[in-house]
Amino acid sequence: PLLLLGYLSDQEIVAQVDESDIGSIAEGNIARITVDAFPGVVFSGKVKKIAPMGTTTTNITGFAVTVSFANQEEAERLRPGMTAEMEILAREIKDALLVPAAAVRNYMRRVGVWVSAAGDVDFRPIRLGATDGITVEVLSGVSPGDLVVTGSTPMDEGQRSARGRFGCDSPPKKRPPSQQQPPPPPPPPQ
Repeated sequence: PLLLLGYLSDQEIVAQVDESDIGSIAEGNIARITVDAFPGVVFSGKVKKIAPMGTTTTNITGFAVTVSFANQEEAERLRPGMTAEMEILAREIKDALLVPAAAVRNYMRRVGVWVSAAGDVDFRPIRLGATDGITVEVLSGVSPGDLVVTGSTPMDEGQRSARGRFGCDSPPKKRPPSQQQPPPPPPPPQ
């Protein structure tokens, strides 16, 4: 989350963390901090303290989270009021199978991903695990090495060509006669 450095004291940052994220944060969690003033530099730290009570500003509740820096000398370059982005590692999952969150779709009332294999594209239902908003852990439904399609709209069988291209060479799906629209009336004579 984007945040504004509150104050620096003994090389600590106090940042406001949204109430929707605070439940997954605990003292001792590792934090990575970046600031625009030092592109490419990642400052490391640990969560030292979480305020027991939140504060509300413009209908948004946040909690003050104090992060102490691992490298005190490096942190001395930071100044109060700098805009920073901080990631706090809530938990670590070993050997997790991840897919981009953008690839996860709802199709025919099932959650899954489109997988490209042998020149075709098929929908595979999946069981989701943890997410960081960018990637999603997949507990079942795909395997390492599967080619997951991202950035496309789910399609139905009538929109997909035999080669699995996204509607490029397929005729439109025909409706049953009961659902067909009558032809438009002819234009009025002039």
